Formats: sequence, structure tokens, C-alpha cells
Amino acid sequence: MIVTAAGQGWMTSGFSNGNNPSNSYLAGNCGAGDCYTGEFRNFFQFAIPELDGPVISASLVLDTSYVALDQASYSQYQVTSLPDIFGFDDLGTGTVYGSQTYTASNQNMGESIALNGAALAAIQAAAGGVFQLGGRVSSPVNFGGDQADELVFGRTDAPQELEIVTGSNTLTFAPLSGTNLGLSGPSLTLGPLGDDPATPEPAPALLVGSALLLAAAALRRTA
Repeated sequence: MIVTAAGQGWMTSGFSNGNNPSNSYLAGNCGAGDCYTGEFRNFFQFAIPELDGPVISASLVLDTSYVALDQASYSQYQVTSLPDIFGFDDLGTGTVYGSQTYTASNQNMGESIALNGAALAAIQAAAGGVFQLGGRVSSPVNFGGDQADELVFGRTDAPQELEIVTGSNTLTFAPLSGTNLGLSGPSLTLGPLGDDPATPEPAPALLVGSALLLAAAALRRTA
């Protein structure tokens, strides 16, 4: 299932570009030689539909677009939980949901950030509502308008995506195989408990025992 962003954008300590789904979502330091503003953080909001099973995996897919790494050769970006009402200080500082390392080779690429168990639980709880997360460049970077650029997601637009994979509650066993068991066969799926099973057929060992008794009686008659 792919869900496109219902809102996204960036914030500085004093300004935001709002939450239009086509907003830029710049993150990192935009400083000397560029906008001289300092740190930008970002956020994404997704309207989660009713789900057909538990969430077993999810990824945030972002267009990297422009990357400026003038302080270091890479930037570490992380996404975290957000309260319902949030501000700049909340972005990228909550419960960690996932992270990604960006280098110059990631420019103009679509990259997936695998989300962890805390994020999966939050997506599950948000079914029929809104799941939102905030992000920031966490290292290695010095922030400030007088510092060099160290940023990702520059010149971005268009709604970004959340990929969700759901599964059923059915327990499924893989085929049995191996030299110890010497068994193989189709997968087995547990069903509901039913009535007691029918009376089993006589075991082969009992049938063999009866045959031996008949043979012994015959020998006695011929002796």
C-alpha cells in the first residue's frame, strides 16, 4: 500500500513554509554561501486508511534532490515521532523511527528509509487517522547562518510517499524438511479448534501382532 503525503514542509526556529503536500522539505544547515538562515528541520503527514491486517513493515520514500555537503562528506538524517501539535523543537527529537545516511552520490535519487517497530505501532494506531513524523540532520554538522551548507532535500516538491505492508493474523508453518526428519510437504496453516477427531484406524503395530498370534496357533496344530 502506498500513501502519499497529505502535508509536508520545513521549519526554522522562527518560520515555516506550512504543510502543503507539495512543499519543499529542506533539512540541515542552510548557511554561508546560500540562504544564511541556519538550521532547517522537516515533517511529513499521512492520512492512514483502515488497514486489512497488522502492519509488518513500512518505509518512508523521499526524493533526495539537491544535496550540499560543505562541512562533511555525509549527513545523518533521522525521523522521529511527533505530537499532534508540534513546533520546530519537536522535529527529529521524539522517539526515533528510522535514519538514513546521505552522501553526494544520493543527489537526485529516491531513497527509502526503513521504519522500525515503534513506527509500525504508531502507523497501526493511526489507522483511519493521521500518522506524522518529523526529521532533522543530526550529525556531523554545525548550525548557524555563518556556517557552511550541510543539507539534504534542497529544491524539493511534490507529495512524498509512505509504503506500508500489512499481513493477516493467520499463523503459517513452513514446510518440514531436513536429513534428520526426512520429511517435506506443503505449508500448514492453523485453523480453529474443532470437535474431537474420529476414532483412528487400528495402528499397524496392532495388526502385525494379530498376524503373529494366528501364525503361532497354526504351528501348534501342525506340531
